Amino acid sequence: MDEKLISFSNQLKELKGTKSVRAFAELCGVPQPSMQNYIHGMRAPSLENLIKISHANNVSIDWLAGTSNVSLENAKIVTESDYTSIPIYSAEASAGNGCFTDTDKVIGKHLVFTDDLQRLGLKKEKTCAIKASGDSMVPTLMNGDLLVIDTRKQEGVLDGVYAITLDDSLLVKRLRYDLASQGYHIISDNEDHDNFLLPKGELERLHVNGRVRQVVKNL
Repeated sequence: MDEKLISFSNQLKELKGTKSVRAFAELCGVPQPSMQNYIHGMRAPSLENLIKISHANNVSIDWLAGTSNVSLENAKIVTESDYTSIPIYSAEASAGNGCFTDTDKVIGKHLVFTDDLQRLGLKKEKTCAIKASGDSMVPTLMNGDLLVIDTRKQEGVLDGVYAITLDDSLLVKRLRYDLASQGYHIISDNEDHDNFLLPKGELERLHVNGRVRQVVKNL
């Protein structure tokens, strides 16, 4: 079993104390089956659930993750300044038309650590989230993963995983520059899916919506 999951499980057990799993899950605002998995070290929580547990019990996320070597009594309380809210758009990464930041509605909010935004050099007003759909980017991305996207105009040679519009399809693919054709290889990380080259003469078919900078796994 992963040591990080064991550490998180132990911290939860300390927080739960003599409460039932059901009562503890209700206190935290987390579904009971998810809490059961967390307590037994079977799954890692989403960021939203981690923050819910943190807030409900007035402890820091560092302490919950076992990275803070302090007692429960001395655990720092998380405040709103520790994270930033970004919009989640309704578009999914394997379907839809156009640029999701212009055509799709906001369906929710995603909480990102403010330190992560600064570390990645992201601007709140130019950052959003969408969900991955399908299996073309497995194992890098799984169906249902939440993708944090930097929507600023991408400068220079592109190299990485991007949310793109190719013709009328919204996709998430790995882009790699091809010097010979001055175009881009459009790559699926799943070997069962085909890759192809988009040469310079066809680049008008491609619009880059933004670069994937962070992935929240669907657990």
